[in-house]
Amino acid sequence: MDRRVFLCKMLKIFPPALLGLTWRSIIDEEHTEAYISAFEHTAELLFENTYGLYEELLAFGYEGVDNKGVSPEMAYRFQKHQEELEKIVSAAPTEERDQWIDLLGR
Repeated sequence: MDRRVFLCKMLKIFPPALLGLTWRSIIDEEHTEAYISAFEHTAELLFENTYGLYEELLAFGYEGVDNKGVSPEMAYRFQKHQEELEKIVSAAPTEERDQWIDLLGR
């Protein structure tokens, strides 16, 4: 484990999952605050892009159905994304809810 952590840090292998590590396993106590700050920033960026990502997923699903190219596995995966989207809509801020409901309706 120590060797993998060492290699990850020295060779800057990111994400650490490539070596079977978690982010928490490679940070030192002194870098914890910076890690949390960077993680929160990344989560914020992902949240900002969530709408566009789901819009693309739904477009891909629609295109696959039109072209009869959806396998049962893909249909299941799109169903799971649809369920995730429903959770996001229910938790969306009031000022954004109409846009999320519109996306869900697509």
